[in-house]
Amino acid sequence: MVKLADVPDAPHLPEPSHETILRRQQAFGYTFEDLRILMSPMAKDGVEAVGSMGTDTPLAVLSDKPQSLYNYFKQLFAQVTNPPIDCIREELITSAVTTIGSERNLLKPEPESCRLIELKSPILTNEELAKCGTWTCRGSSRFRCPSCSRSATARAGLVKAMERLYERASKAIADGVNILILSDRGIDRENAAIPALLAVSGLHHHLIREGTRTRVGLVIETGEPREVQSFLAADRLRRRGHQPVSGV
Repeated sequence: MVKLADVPDAPHLPEPSHETILRRQQAFGYTFEDLRILMSPMAKDGVEAVGSMGTDTPLAVLSDKPQSLYNYFKQLFAQVTNPPIDCIREELITSAVTTIGSERNLLKPEPESCRLIELKSPILTNEELAKCGTWTCRGSSRFRCPSCSRSATARAGLVKAMERLYERASKAIADGVNILILSDRGIDRENAAIPALLAVSGLHHHLIREGTRTRVGLVIETGEPREVQSFLAADRLRRRGHQPVSGV
């Protein structure tokens, strides 16, 4: 096992495109409220914005406005733990450490099962994501798979895009790839992003059907998540058997 912190920095880091920021915000459905209420406090203070425990936001399924896929998986729950969580005695439960790579057959341990990358958090910075995409070692390889669809063909285009995603992933795994990076960085006027939650969950079930899910780790590079709830939705999928790692 290799710790990501010990991996050398990537030789090249993609530069941000300030000229296309507004177009990309529109493509991913950002609103003025998202920027003012959610993202500004995080950018300014590095913490989640503080809000009311009660919310009267209408359910996404009843809305006549375009909604992010994450909004359909909101969960209401008591935001108080009794007794409070003890982060020292319950370190294993509260730890955010995770691994990516080929876990292989858990019932038949072998040396190849240990070739994993350890992450301190399932959320990667741009620098950490670049490390995952460029670093190589014995028995380890990566493949960057675009998660975009032809926007002009709408629903039919999304279905075909998911099928292409499945085909590329299956071929990459057959070629020995053990880390798949799903990226919507290539969006433009002709290509819309597949919702990240749909891309990773759809691919997850496809690989289960093929019997290859434990042979590959999934990493998501997307501009879509913008609040903690987005990552909680992905984490709930991970705890139910999925293992997505969101890179933003």
